[in-house]
Amino acid sequence: MVKTFFTFHHDKRPEDVDYEDIIDFNVDYIIAKSFSRSTQNQALSALKLFFKNHDMKKINPEEIERPRKERKLPVVLGKLEILRILDATKNMKHRCILSTIYSAGLRISELVNLRTTDIDSSRMVINIRCAKGFKDRVVGLSPKLLDELRGYYKKYKPKDFLFEGPHGMAYSPESIRSVLRRSISAAGIVKKGITVHTLRHSYATHLLENGT
Repeated sequence: MVKTFFTFHHDKRPEDVDYEDIIDFNVDYIIAKSFSRSTQNQALSALKLFFKNHDMKKINPEEIERPRKERKLPVVLGKLEILRILDATKNMKHRCILSTIYSAGLRISELVNLRTTDIDSSRMVINIRCAKGFKDRVVGLSPKLLDELRGYYKKYKPKDFLFEGPHGMAYSPESIRSVLRRSISAAGIVKKGITVHTLRHSYATHLLENGT
């Protein structure tokens, strides 16, 4: 089970694993493959034991919750709430990061690993390399997002990673979470349970509402 978890999160070191990674594994692997609740429990038991025996900075094994019988719907933001969050994000790079996650329905790990060459304006797509399960995928690139990214590119001139952190390295997931928290506060949104993954859930819900 531990091997399966780290094969799924092939780009993660054990010390970098956080709670969202466990949620992603549960939703996009265990539940997506229709494994039983007992298998889900077995996976969590293995992870809790692994994390308990390693010095984990971001994980407290005791806080990993067991699956409940009922399944709650994910938190979803309305379109106007998304606009308020983006309008409240004044820094151009930060706004482009949140816009890209929402507009393309990206996981946070996919966003931080985007290269400048992954934006294909000729085909109007974004190429996601080695996504979950080692699979590449392609998502649509909206004209509005392309305009934002062009403005961002002219100002920041990223070399390799589309969104660079210090010294040209990939942007850190924790920095993105901090950006979102500040923007939510600035937008005056008090809804609980909003994470970066909420933007992805909202993207999928809005596509369904639009008839996709």
